[in-house]
Amino acid sequence: MGQKLLLTSTEFSNQLSGSLKSSENLVIILSAFIKANALEWMLNNSKARSTKVIARWQKHDLVCGASDFECYEICKNAKVDFGISLSLHGKVFCIDESIFVGSANLTSRGMALSSVFNDEFGIGFKATANDTTKIEHYLKNVTWLDDELASRMKQEIEQSRTKTITSDEKWSRELNEYLFRPIRHLWMHELLFTTPEDLLNFDAENEHHLHDYELLGLSFDSLSQENLSENFRNLNCYKWLKSILMEEVSLSFGAVSARLHNSILDDPLPYRRDVKVLVSNLYEWFAILEGYQISKPRHSQVITKL
Repeated sequence: MGQKLLLTSTEFSNQLSGSLKSSENLVIILSAFIKANALEWMLNNSKARSTKVIARWQKHDLVCGASDFECYEICKNAKVDFGISLSLHGKVFCIDESIFVGSANLTSRGMALSSVFNDEFGIGFKATANDTTKIEHYLKNVTWLDDELASRMKQEIEQSRTKTITSDEKWSRELNEYLFRPIRHLWMHELLFTTPEDLLNFDAENEHHLHDYELLGLSFDSLSQENLSENFRNLNCYKWLKSILMEEVSLSFGAVSARLHNSILDDPLPYRRDVKVLVSNLYEWFAILEGYQISKPRHSQVITKL
């Protein structure tokens, strides 16, 4: 695959299909939403020896039908690893040494498999060593499903379908804790660019507000401190610092800044002064949670897990 060219819906789907049919070793599917028929289309076209599928699978995605729960069973029967990443928003398809990135989810409308489909755009290119490393790092943060976890999730989905569906359906606190995996690396887009107070005064013209609003999965009728703190617990940036504090208990602002700078996967890395702003925001978010304390001994902020 040579020069990067912008591909329309059908062009993207056709090139993806062609690469799958000539695949040999590994296919990795990263898509926020995944529907069963589109997943079967992709698996049936693939000739690769190994496949990994990762979806977002927030509870609301499954309750409202944006993703299909049966995708887990399809993968299980095909001996394909199926994982979830609650903060996943991207759509990336890695086929051996090729990568396809675009706006299309793995659904019939996204992949132009139905007569009525979305207007999507994407590109395909040859993966570099740096691209491969980023994908490998991301896979380390994925929660891989087994029958026990899938059964617990299915039970909660069925319980939610007996009541009125809301836009902020969430996994139970118990299941969220079960889903928790230590996060060792972060992308810049997984971090919060504002504070809770900023978002309670939401400004639709502010791009940082819009980024955090979408990252947190908020709706205009859920802008309360209670909902902000609950949604924050689903983010990888929360899980990243939580996992460190489970080991260290207490950390200074400088120590957190250094660790965050070393954990960010983006290339080029942000300036250290920008990292300090991100850490300051992170402290503000942890300050609204129970179980954490922000203190200021000797003119320095320290975060402590109580």
